[in-house]
Amino acid sequence: MQIIDAHTHADNSDFIQMLQTDQVYATINCASPREFNDHFKAIGDSKRLLLSAGIHPWKVNQIQWNEMQPIFDQVPIIGEIGLDNVWTTNPVELQKVILKKQLSYALQSQKPVIIHAKGQELETLKILKTYPNRYLIHWYSSERYVQDFLNLGCYFSIGPSFETEASVQKLLYTIPFDRVLIESDGLESIAWALNRPFKIKSYAPFMESMIERLAQVHHVPVLKMEQQLIQNLHSFWGI
Repeated sequence: MQIIDAHTHADNSDFIQMLQTDQVYATINCASPREFNDHFKAIGDSKRLLLSAGIHPWKVNQIQWNEMQPIFDQVPIIGEIGLDNVWTTNPVELQKVILKKQLSYALQSQKPVIIHAKGQELETLKILKTYPNRYLIHWYSSERYVQDFLNLGCYFSIGPSFETEASVQKLLYTIPFDRVLIESDGLESIAWALNRPFKIKSYAPFMESMIERLAQVHHVPVLKMEQQLIQNLHSFWGI
């Protein structure tokens, strides 16, 4: 089965090597200069693995713009970036300043963006409306504004808590066939979602189970779902 992973974090080169070996289409997040340097070396000239980079709302008080801006010039995707008032105590006003600066850069450079929204969905929506671009909503915890994001042309990724979290389950049935993607958010996120240790050898079967679940929801063969996910990811990437 052909796997896509619209947003993931790589803790080590073994994970990236597995993505290479299994020919996974994936966007690998770089949240710091160190991660970018490590991941850039690991992916080589792969056309299936792309890097994204951004100052995460959890790190707006740790990572400086001048550290990441040279990296932004070298990656095709910006993110993950966004707003969060649930899982971090970083001031939302500071998060907004950093978010807008990155959105402005992405718009000017015509690069798509991966968005993290946790507890700040409405404020995120208001801000995105002023920076028209291609967006992937990667973390979402409210069902109230899904249609508003879709009206902006946003894609949504179904995450590893697709069987345990009510808001993600709702997305399974809400996001249109041509806007849906899937993501692991990294091996640690899968372990968090499942509430148990998760080994790298279980990655492929787990991602395949997400594709099969989506195929059931959309009443299509698994092969057609695979093809659609690849098409959606390429459309988001701009390929």
